[in-house]
Amino acid sequence: MLGVSACSRSPEINDALSPRDLTSVLYVENRHWDTIRIYFLPDNGSSSVRVGAVGGSSSQTIEVKGQFAASILSRGRVRLLLRPLASRRSFVTAPVVVSPGEDLQLFVETQLDMSYTVPVG
Repeated sequence: MLGVSACSRSPEINDALSPRDLTSVLYVENRHWDTIRIYFLPDNGSSSVRVGAVGGSSSQTIEVKGQFAASILSRGRVRLLLRPLASRRSFVTAPVVVSPGEDLQLFVETQLDMSYTVPVG
């Protein structure tokens, strides 16, 4: 099972944290049998950015740090592209509104198009 859980470490708007200080966590619970490669998919149409991979029927915590976290999460809406290792099929989650430093939990279902993401914290 892929599982990702974490406490929110969202800085207040007035905090003096620089982008390199930001850390967000993606908790992944993979209920799919295959290894799933996970990518952030920016709303602005730019290229997807690989975040990591989670083995079939397992859980994993993926930390997203620094400038990467700031640039991805500052857009306000996050979608994830899911690509099974042994398939050409992929799936894009519905957009989720997040703030820099906020954590996400991704549930990858056996039926890939039923997968979803929720903010944590």
